Amino acid sequence: KRPALGGRTVEIHGVRFLFNYCSIKLRYRSIDVKSISLYIKIMKILVHPAMDDVTLEAVLYALGDKTRLQIVANLDRTTKDTLICVEATAGIEDLSSSTSSYHFRILRDGGIIHSERQGKECYNRLRLAELEKKFPGVLKSILKNLE
Repeated sequence: KRPALGGRTVEIHGVRFLFNYCSIKLRYRSIDVKSISLYIKIMKILVHPAMDDVTLEAVLYALGDKTRLQIVANLDRTTKDTLICVEATAGIEDLSSSTSSYHFRILRDGGIIHSERQGKECYNRLRLAELEKKFPGVLKSILKNLE
């Protein structure tokens, strides 16, 4: 439903936006051009929770998958400060890019990693110091038992 002044309300991830109406026909559906470009910009932003918002349940959920555990172990073993996604998923077989993105998002949402986009690459690092401060010994204990 369009607002009275020819604008359009678009809901993206539970947030409503009002745009001036400028539509195109694509596959028999009217799509707001500005909402598409804004949606693309929003999707490129990597969201990281503040450490105060990270819960133990979120951390344990994020570490509750063997693929994510392997990614965290790879990030922990590296001598570099950060690893790109391809390096962080080394040794994990049959991992598509969409599945990899999903696992990195869960790790970010759990407060375990921090990701930063630079050009086409996404650099990842463990938030080890922050996690140790909030949950002393949890991550190190889990990583120690992986070896």
